[in-house]
Amino acid sequence: MPGEDVPESKAVRSMLLECCKSDHFVGIDLLYCPLILFPRLFVDEGWVISKPTEQHRQGYLGQLYAATIALNTAGVAHLDMRPANIMWRSVAEEASMSCVEIRLIDFEDAELFGDEICPELVSTIIKLGDRRYPFTTGDEKTTQTANKFHNDFFYEAVSQWTASEFENFQEFMALSGAEIFVSTKQMIK
Repeated sequence: MPGEDVPESKAVRSMLLECCKSDHFVGIDLLYCPLILFPRLFVDEGWVISKPTEQHRQGYLGQLYAATIALNTAGVAHLDMRPANIMWRSVAEEASMSCVEIRLIDFEDAELFGDEICPELVSTIIKLGDRRYPFTTGDEKTTQTANKFHNDFFYEAVSQWTASEFENFQEFMALSGAEIFVSTKQMIK
């Protein structure tokens, strides 16, 4: 975000502030703040973050698997690949097949493999006991580096959630997160 002290970018700054305001990003200091602009994924175009129906489950998981492979190949740990950050929609339906398109969003916590994960993030997750994330008690006491395990954990967690009777991912992970953490760690070894 350009600063107010740069007259050449006054029009751009005004336009960006108006866009942020119209999307309810208000009350935050945007002075020289980095902004990421991306095409909007509108509900009226079919984009949702809900649990996929049984009909769409295979397509959803196939696309999520491809995205996980792409992240791992690129050496990027998303670190927040929860269903709330997996936008999806049905793009074609036939009698026996449903095609799904997904977009991963919210890369604000992403790190390159080998880079240190923000210690405050890890500590907060541990303090809250939030099983939706790939960290466990004791991780806050050591340096955590981003790696393939983090993406694989989310893929496994979301996969199991889609097959469960739970609609709410957080409720599912409160019961199953610790077990998914351990089994994913074992798969990596």
